[in-house]
Parts: sequence; C-alpha cells; structure tokens
Amino acid sequence: ALASGGGNAAALQAEVDRRQAALEAANAQTIAAQQAQAAATAQAAAQVTAAQQAAQAAKDALAAATIKNAPESKKSGAQSLSIDPSSAGLPNAFTATSRDFNATSNSVEARADTASGGLLPIVNVTTSGADDTNLQGGFKSHNDSTDITTALGVLPLTYTSTYKDFGDDMRIGHIDGAAALGINQLPVNGVAVVGNATQAANVPTEGKVNYSGDATYRKLGLDQAIEFGSSAFTADFVAKNLKGDLAFTKAGKIGINADINGNQFSGTAANNAGYTTEGGFFGGDAQYLGGVYEGNGAQGTYGAKSDKQTTAEQAAIKAQADADKASAALAAVQAAADKATAAAAKAQADAVKAQAALEAAEAALANAGTGDGGLAAALARAEAAEAAEAAALTAATTAEAAKDAALKAQAAAEGAAEAARIAATKAIGDA
Repeated sequence: ALASGGGNAAALQAEVDRRQAALEAANAQTIAAQQAQAAATAQAAAQVTAAQQAAQAAKDALAAATIKNAPESKKSGAQSLSIDPSSAGLPNAFTATSRDFNATSNSVEARADTASGGLLPIVNVTTSGADDTNLQGGFKSHNDSTDITTALGVLPLTYTSTYKDFGDDMRIGHIDGAAALGINQLPVNGVAVVGNATQAANVPTEGKVNYSGDATYRKLGLDQAIEFGSSAFTADFVAKNLKGDLAFTKAGKIGINADINGNQFSGTAANNAGYTTEGGFFGGDAQYLGGVYEGNGAQGTYGAKSDKQTTAEQAAIKAQADADKASAALAAVQAAADKATAAAAKAQADAVKAQAALEAAEAALANAGTGDGGLAAALARAEAAEAAEAAALTAATTAEAAKDAALKAQAAAEGAAEAARIAATKAIGDA
C-alpha cells in the first residue's frame, strides 16, 4: 500500500493529524506554563511588599525599645558598711550608709572612715575581674584582698565580691570578708548599688511604672551565705513613692517603701519593719532601679528593670525574627518565580519545535508520491515532534509545581509579616 502512493499519503495524513493534535497540546501546556509564571511572579512581588512591611515593623519595634536619653556620665550610688570590732575589744560596730563615694566599673570606695569615726581610712575595693566565677541568676563572685593602713598598723583585708550587672548602667553587690588585726578577724560586710544614674530631668514625672528583678539577703558576720531572691516594685512618679517586695525562700518577704526625690529614693526603718533603704534610678530612661537595705542584723541589695522596657525589647526581638523569616520566604518565592519563568521559556521553545515538526510532516504529505523515503523522513520528524511534546508537558508540570511552592512560601511570609507588624505595634504602644 505504501508503494502504491495512496497508502503512503494516508499514513502521512494520519501522522499530520497526530502532530497537529500534539502541537495543540503543546501550545496549551505553554499557555499553562506562562500562567504559572505570571502567578509566581505576582506572588514574588507580593512577597517583596510583605518583606518590606516586616522589615519596617522590626525597625519601628527597635525604635520603641531604644533608650532615648543618656544617663549621667559619672558613676554614683549608695552603700551600707558594717565592721564588727568586738574581737579587738571595741564594743560598738562601725556602721554607715553613704552616697558620698567614688566608683568605677570595677571598684568602689568603702567609707570605712565614716563608719569608724576616722579610725579607719577610705578603703578602695576592687569588685570584679577578668576570671570571675559565674553564680546563679547572672550573679558573679570575685575573690580579692587589700591592705588597710591605720594608726595601729596595716590590716590585711581578704574578701569576696558578689555582684550582678544590669547592662552597662547598674551594678548591685556585696563585699564580705575579714580584716586581720593580729590574731583577731574583724568581720567586714558591705552592700552597694553603683551605676550611671538617670539624669534628674529624664526621670518620669507622671504615671506608674512596674519593675521586676533580683534581690539578695545576708546575715552580718563571718561565713554567712548570701540568699538570692526576687524583687517587684511599683514606682508612682505622681505620688513620688516606691513600693515593693523582696521575696526569699528562707528570709521570707521584706517590704520596701521609699520616697522618690529626683533620681534617688530613701526609706526609713520605721516604714520598713526595721530596715533602712537607699537607692535610685539608673540608665538613660530610668529603665533600672537599684538599692541597698540594712537592719535587723542583715543587709542586702535589689535591682530591677522596668516591665515596659522588658516588653518592648522582647517585642523588638520577635519583630526582627519575623522580618528575617519574611526575608527568607522572599528568597524562596523569588527562586520559585525564576524556576517558573525558566519552565515557561522551555515550554515555549518545545512548542516551537512541535510546530516545526508539524510543518515538516505536512510537507512530506504534499510530496507523498516520492516513495518510501518521504514517509521515513516524515515519521522521523514526527518522532522528534513527539519528544518535543513530552518535554513541553514536563516543563509545564515543573512550572505548576513552582507556582504551588510560591503560593505556600507567600502564605508563610505574609504570616511572618503580620506577626512582625503586631509585635511592633505592641512595642510602640508599650513604649
């Protein structure tokens, strides 16, 4: 039949019809791939917007958490000192509470001169060093020694400094040790809060601010352990008072009541069940408060951070994490869009090949009378067109998968952006 020419023409016509259908399918798949490309590109554009919104939300949250003012440059604070000279035959303890002393980031002047009525000098005490030991809750300990020069001779002082830093703005701590006077050991106990105080003009003048943080308690004398606890305060900047509680497992609860005066506060023993207290506000925006207390045979410290500042900082951290997540999602969506674009381009190229194969088959049909050679060539071209069709189908499937991936990535990114926006709004509101 092929040799007769008529059969040859019929076979070629059938092949032309099949190639026509294949071309139409390839064109349809090209259109689908182009639609997937357009959708993925649109999703990438939407994700760019979402990532930009998340980045702005993180920026706003960071601004809300940023301290607006600078604190005082010179360090100041309050200290309470107790020296027991009874083992040296002196009946009364040397005690003093003072705000009049110099301090650095790792040292403080202990006002032993005031406590002893001039019998002892001011003692410069190193409070921290490079290899200090980590304790619980951010506290550290530092072992050291110094010499106290007196009219009776040199008294070697060996002590342990136990302290905690609140950023770079405030430190609370204990100095506990013994000064050697011959064979006698004189217990030396001191507590201090030192830092860069809030400038008086930047202390809030209205509203109430809650603070939460740490507290310490220690009985006076040698070989007494420090008990670590918690503190919670409310500063009423209209009524100019501070009220709070120090909570300890063994020592129980100690109430703190003090009057605010500028960037400082003080409380009497009569208002605090036998404890006197001195402290102040630290940091540029009064984000910290710290103080010392003494009485009832014990002394201690407390340091706390404003809940508002803590909330703002946590919101800023979360907003930044959400922005990072949105940025990562943007990269994924953009990659999906690029993949869809490549798939659409390949589908288009395969459709062009299918078109060429169809045209070749049609030409073979027009020359059907030339014999078996024309049929063989047409069938070869048909096989090439079939391969092009299969490639187009594969490209279209890849493009559709890229589209689905882009949609999923966009949904995740939009969720991250919304979370960042909510966190930033909350941080700004709290600030």
